[in-house]
Amino acid sequence: MTPRTCLVATLSLLAGLTGCDSAEKAAEFAVTRHLAAPATARFRAWHINNEGVICGEVRGREKDVPTAYRKFIYFAHTGHAVMEPPQSRERICPPNNPTCGRTDEAILADKNRDEFDARFVADCR
Repeated sequence: MTPRTCLVATLSLLAGLTGCDSAEKAAEFAVTRHLAAPATARFRAWHINNEGVICGEVRGREKDVPTAYRKFIYFAHTGHAVMEPPQSRERICPPNNPTCGRTDEAILADKNRDEFDARFVADCR
């Protein structure tokens, strides 16, 4: 390998590391905008696929109480982040009666959560 080839390879490697760090920083910025106290955000379980989608988990604090970790998906090509919807607090219905007197908001919340889960599996595994 020539010295010039080594230099180009080294610079390419460094540029790739810097790009990865900046992509994670962009994801952190987009995700923390969804939190009540962005400065308290803690990230874990990072995953970056080869299509520019960054996934992971984040938690923060609300009224000085730590929240549970929630999954997120960040699309680097658009700069858009999607957070895992909160779980419905209403009772779980049996499979043969999916509504069982639940409110429309709870049914919609569960549908949104199911859609997020399907997208997380498709983009983040």
